[in-house]
Amino acid sequence: MNPNQATGNIVVIDHGGEYSHLAHLKQGSVTVKPGDKVEKGEVIGLTGNSGNTSEAHLHFQISDGADLFTSRAIRVKWEQDLKPIQGETIFAAN
Repeated sequence: MNPNQATGNIVVIDHGGEYSHLAHLKQGSVTVKPGDKVEKGEVIGLTGNSGNTSEAHLHFQISDGADLFTSRAIRVKWEQDLKPIQGETIFAAN
C-alpha cells in the first residue's frame, strides 16, 4: 500500500471533455503511452494492486477533468443503455 501514490499505475483516456481513469494497474503492464490513440477492446494494462490498495482491482471512473482528485465524476454511459448497480457483474459479449 502506497499512500504517496494513491492511484498507482493509471491510464487516463481523453474522450474530448470526458476522461476515463483506470487506476491500480499492474506494475509494468501498461501498453500505451501519453498521446497514443486507443480503440475499443484494446488491452491497455492488466488489473493489479498498485498504489494505495491491498488487493487487486480496477478503479474505473469517468470525470470532467484529467486529474482524478480535482475533477468531478460523471455518470458512465454504458452500451445498450445498461444501468448496473454496485456489486452487479456485467458480462461483455464478444
